[in-house]
Amino acid sequence: MRRISFLLALLILVVTAFAGCREPADTEKETTTPSPVGTTEAPPESEESTEPYSVTNSLPELDFGGQTISILNWKEALCPEFGAEITGDIIGDAVYTRNSTTQDRLGVKLLFNDIAGNNANMENYIQTAAADIMSGAAQYDIFASYSMCGATLATNGYTLDLLSQEHLDFEKPWWPENLIGQATINNKLYFCSGDISTNLLYYMFVMFFNRDTVDARGLENPYELVGSGKWTIDKMIKLTAGMYEDKNGNGARDEADGFGVVAVTNVWSDSFFFASGLSTIEQDGGGRLVISDTWCSEKSQTLLTKLCAYFADGDGFLGSGASSRNYFRSGNSLIIIDSAGSAKDEYTSSSVNFGVVPVPKYDELQEKYYTTLGFTYTMYSLSKATSSNADAATATLECLASEGYRTTTPEIFEKAFKYKYSSGEENIAMWDIIKSSVSFDLGRIFATSMGKLTYSLFRNALTNNQASSWFSTFAANEKALNAYLKTIMQSFES
Repeated sequence: MRRISFLLALLILVVTAFAGCREPADTEKETTTPSPVGTTEAPPESEESTEPYSVTNSLPELDFGGQTISILNWKEALCPEFGAEITGDIIGDAVYTRNSTTQDRLGVKLLFNDIAGNNANMENYIQTAAADIMSGAAQYDIFASYSMCGATLATNGYTLDLLSQEHLDFEKPWWPENLIGQATINNKLYFCSGDISTNLLYYMFVMFFNRDTVDARGLENPYELVGSGKWTIDKMIKLTAGMYEDKNGNGARDEADGFGVVAVTNVWSDSFFFASGLSTIEQDGGGRLVISDTWCSEKSQTLLTKLCAYFADGDGFLGSGASSRNYFRSGNSLIIIDSAGSAKDEYTSSSVNFGVVPVPKYDELQEKYYTTLGFTYTMYSLSKATSSNADAATATLECLASEGYRTTTPEIFEKAFKYKYSSGEENIAMWDIIKSSVSFDLGRIFATSMGKLTYSLFRNALTNNQASSWFSTFAANEKALNAYLKTIMQSFES
């Protein structure tokens, strides 16, 4: 009876989470016993399993006569997204199919131009784009950039307003309503993402937990906590209380010890802020960008106080890099905050029987969970140099996105995350909740244009255990923040 009630609660939560989205909710049949990781049978290729991704695009019959659409893309993306060949990898093969279908559908040839453009190489990407426009070379039609670059390209005047172009239908489910709504400023939209970017799903921030440790210690079931709406910051702290263990006896908190929660690095700790329903930048009633009232608030200060105590002196640990994943692999942490793609890349091959849950809410009064994205996904925009080629370029963007919705997303989300790289109906329900609650924050979107303060202020305060000086630190930066906002608004008004 308890199991039936739990599954019913999860069903209600999933339906509620999807109610505010345009994307139809996924439905899966219940099984009674979770299968071992990596062996859960994939759903049959039937009408039931494919229906959630059956929406088609509204493009007219188009034939651009073999016209080349040149895309400048960042080459460090870890999940296949751009040029791909058939290799047997389910994601790479799906990207190849998406590209081939787009080319055949529109009569275009996709040309991907790989350049360094990740966080460490953003300036290289921006300079390459700028040089192409200013020199008149016009080699590139579409910019497919590391997420932080999209807004910078826009504020520098290198991209076209997408809302003034033909063929892009932002009412379709492959364009996240939350992103499109927030990024539309002064009735202009210069960049977009969604199902067109495979890395968006790959870099959802989630929590993986050790199911065997939960059972062995007789702990509350994280799945049930999520389903009942009780998976909160306080519950996470309580659930892992007393798990810190100085295993090497050196009196220091280091990578040889045992912890309750480990973040791969402090980057993943950003998710606590946004999962608590807080935001950095928002639009006021007149559409102008302003500092959110929640950013520097009693709520954010309370959250920071709890997290500082937990990670500085309690049962949590902010790791220093990829090696921090060894805590979870070795059983030295109950929970790890990581990217969704690590289910495939890091943990399926380990001996850990893992489950997945969203990052916890602030408290039980908060209505829903919020999933934060890492910065390592792609923003797409139209180069200002492609004005004469914009018709074919916009049709290509729409077709790549819609084909991604029907081709790559089902492979990554339905087959890979839900079945091949995790197990059991509980995990399936969790993945649905996580995906349906993906959120975008204007401060993260415009992070580079905001001097990176929109993520560094909270992150650094947590890393350095400075909750007590949160208000004064924010006040010292408020003038700079408002100056950045003014500059951004001016770029959208020109």
